[in-house]
Amino acid sequence: MKVRSCGRKRYTALRRACALMSVVAVCTMVLWVYLALYARGCGWKLNDPAAEARILLVADPQIQKPSANTYFERSNVVLNDLYLRHIISSLTNVLSPTHMFVLGDLFPAHEVGPDIFYLWLKRYNWIFSPVKCPMISTFGNHDIGYSAHVTKERLTRFTKHFGEPNSIHIIAGWAFCYSSSNRIKSCTTEAWTTLRNASAIAERTNSQLIIFGHTPLHKETPNCEAAMTLRTRSGFVYEQNLLTPEVSNTILAMNPKFVFAGHYHTGCTYVHNENTTEYTVRSIMGDFGGSTTLFEIRNLGDDTYDYSVTTCPFVRLQVVVGMMIATGTIVTLWIALFFTTCALGISPQKRD
Repeated sequence: MKVRSCGRKRYTALRRACALMSVVAVCTMVLWVYLALYARGCGWKLNDPAAEARILLVADPQIQKPSANTYFERSNVVLNDLYLRHIISSLTNVLSPTHMFVLGDLFPAHEVGPDIFYLWLKRYNWIFSPVKCPMISTFGNHDIGYSAHVTKERLTRFTKHFGEPNSIHIIAGWAFCYSSSNRIKSCTTEAWTTLRNASAIAERTNSQLIIFGHTPLHKETPNCEAAMTLRTRSGFVYEQNLLTPEVSNTILAMNPKFVFAGHYHTGCTYVHNENTTEYTVRSIMGDFGGSTTLFEIRNLGDDTYDYSVTTCPFVRLQVVVGMMIATGTIVTLWIALFFTTCALGISPQKRD
């Protein structure tokens, strides 16, 4: 080697730095490729294009407040929106679900007036704009509040943009019942009517009843969920992490095949009895790894069905931010190394 000005040791050190940065750059590139293509590893388990229902379940996006003051807070809000949109876009484009359910806590709208609400709504619609299939959004406590906080205005504006709080959807011959249960201590009359109607449809058609909402059912053994918390005042709920035993037992008496809920961010699977399994879907928020759940149904004929429930994890938002910082650092160091090499006149030429 011929090194004109800085000596062999300096040249060797720079060469090792180049090798190290190259390894880091390749690792970072591999991670970026994974983030771009991760949805391809979350395929439908039944592997049948003719499956009648392929449902993407999203829980508790809780998009962040737009009223951030510092540069860091504003950047975090933008990154969070991009993060959620990337997950939704990747899954809908690659997996082509037939339906999407968002299981409540869309954004903390119960805290704000109309102006801020519509700013949140605009961001929410942008995040979920890649969705091409029917999307059903349930209400959570962050959306309209617990029963102590619900007002006619909050309920009306959410109903206007996201549909009725209690409804029945026939999908793949199964009765899917959305019941809003976070408004009062025991479900509203309207909610009970909807549940009973859905149960009657399932019984009459010899199909299965699927219930989805925001608050999980009560569990005698909490398993991965905390013990029940219920704070009331004058019959109205101020805080609640599980439905009451009375409400839960009445729902279970209808023999739903599956119950899907949100609210408990870490996720949980609980078998209530031989007839009912409950899936508390893990939150899609960055702190919980951008997780979603895939639920699919296939009709095998003779009133028999096959089904599958799987979790599709992404990565924590902090990992994405770390990769962005690493990428920026690598680019900066490469540029600095290039100019340093030029300034020192280093040339890896052979000796004459």
